[in-house]
Amino acid sequence: MKIRNIFKKLTNVRKRYIVAVVTGLAIALPIAANAAWGPGRPVWDWNDPSQRVGSLTGPVFNSFINTPTYGDERNLTSVSQVGSGNWTDNVNAQPGDEVEVHVFVHNNANESTNASGLGISHNTKVEVFLPDGVGSGFDVGGYISADNATPHRVYDTANIRAFNKDFSIKYVPGSAKIYNNGPWSSGIPLSDDVIKTGGTPIGYNALNGELPGCFQFSATVTIRVKLVAPKLEFNKQVTTPGSSDW
Repeated sequence: MKIRNIFKKLTNVRKRYIVAVVTGLAIALPIAANAAWGPGRPVWDWNDPSQRVGSLTGPVFNSFINTPTYGDERNLTSVSQVGSGNWTDNVNAQPGDEVEVHVFVHNNANESTNASGLGISHNTKVEVFLPDGVGSGFDVGGYISADNATPHRVYDTANIRAFNKDFSIKYVPGSAKIYNNGPWSSGIPLSDDVIKTGGTPIGYNALNGELPGCFQFSATVTIRVKLVAPKLEFNKQVTTPGSSDW
């Protein structure tokens, strides 16, 4: 695997995330008080030089740990109040604020397997699943999937809260973007379908679902959501003393 100046470049790429949710509805991602990733899968530990080759048998997403630039790739979803630059598993904001959700995407196939096609993931998609309803906190999560990846789909969650104030989460239309270390270093728009079931295709130099393996082809998907305070409704009624007829 060629590392070159990849790590230096990765530090300049914005960290990222995807979303899934909680509001009493059954959803595909587990809901938890703390961020959680899944499914369980073998990892490659960067601290062990013998494991730095990654996968030699095809695409596997976000399974490196202890990398110099990212750490644990299974923690692929993070959130940040817009403008703060502080990407974490949990964010506290106020109704009216915007929060950015990031999904980090890395096909861990060894670069040497790209030439034969073995290492390239096909029909690669990212999905950001947002919750419905009103509450004081929600788990959001990101999916990464590909037809030939093992496992087929991986995910991670992050948490958005509002200091015990009720709010709902609304996607900011047109805010979805993808960044990488190549042609999209400044980001390009992604389809709003990223928040729909199944997500939207990504890639390296075209949004065609084809993503080669190795660090230099990693990417970040971002969206913005707004915390919306619930609307208050008043219904005024009158009656006369002693009457129960309002």
